[in-house]
Amino acid sequence: MQLSGVELSQNSIKVEKIYNDFLNQMINDNVILVAAENDTNVVIDNKMVDLRLDEYINNVIAEVGSEKNLTRVFNKSIREIKYYYRKQIYDAMLREMYIYNYLGNLSVSRKEIEIFYNVYRDSLPVNPAQYNFSLIEIPIVANDKEINRVKKIQLELLDKINNGIDFDKVAIEFSEDPGTALSGGDQGYYKKGTLFPSFEEIAFSLEKNEVSKPIQTPIGFHIIKLLDIKEDQIHTQHILSIIKKTKKDEERLLKNLEEIYQTTFNDPGLFDSLAVIYSKQYNNSSGIYNNIYEDKVPKDIKLILKNSKEYILNKPTMNYNKSKYILIYPYEIYKQSSPNIKNNWDDIELYAKNKKQSDLLNKLIEKLKHKTFIQYYN
Repeated sequence: MQLSGVELSQNSIKVEKIYNDFLNQMINDNVILVAAENDTNVVIDNKMVDLRLDEYINNVIAEVGSEKNLTRVFNKSIREIKYYYRKQIYDAMLREMYIYNYLGNLSVSRKEIEIFYNVYRDSLPVNPAQYNFSLIEIPIVANDKEINRVKKIQLELLDKINNGIDFDKVAIEFSEDPGTALSGGDQGYYKKGTLFPSFEEIAFSLEKNEVSKPIQTPIGFHIIKLLDIKEDQIHTQHILSIIKKTKKDEERLLKNLEEIYQTTFNDPGLFDSLAVIYSKQYNNSSGIYNNIYEDKVPKDIKLILKNSKEYILNKPTMNYNKSKYILIYPYEIYKQSSPNIKNNWDDIELYAKNKKQSDLLNKLIEKLKHKTFIQYYN
């Protein structure tokens, strides 16, 4: 119960119910396992067990960071961990195969689907809002004069480091990253994919204790020092000098986007082409999107889509953190709705089939329990 995140300090009646639910599930699993072990038609391929075991162990290693971290968490060797989980996976596959042999060819008739829908229509999950749209987003960038000013500052800071001033001291005094400056620019350990790609490309290419030349990212220039590397993680320090964008930078970009807006207002095909071009040029989210559920849409884009009309190009809009402008051409907008027989037959058929499988499985478990010795201990 603790491993599943249950707060054991909760209301005692609630905890007891959860405890009994877990206990019953464990009993059900073991009852099916006993039946599967005694069924000569259930055969498990050991190679498949090993494949699933390797996949599971690799996923756990990815979560904790490394094999070394995994052995520390479990206080066991990799071999011991694999031995334990191989038994768990083998048993799970045995149960799956037994259930599949019993329910695998199950089907539901049209009449059963209609009855299911009439009984459960009010409790079926709603269909979330869904969008088809094309998107152009262009970052607001500072003018060349500002970029050159900040780069010059970084080159001067790099000279200080090359002339013997400690990296930590320069970071504390000059870095504009409020989260790391006071700790000498220390960013701790992180995996690839955590920071800006341009930053990581250089950081992961450095030798231990090597200091980089100034590197530009969307927020400014960085001087990076590699402190340590452990398998797929690195530990760095950095000194950040922020590139400041002005109102004129915003106005310059907005003027360009207004031209795109006027040119593509009645030409969605041209807008789509530009969306693909800008996706490659800026390596961002510009592009064409089909059948995207609302919960997968970023907040700033969702806000625009919610106030959009189909096939009417939106005017350029600045995102919430004022880092870019967004242009969206919405095509189909499907609002949240309850499923119905006419439009969602396949989904309702699946729900009906799952319900029938669940009911039959519960009946099977009850039948097996009457054939299995189960002892409860107080």
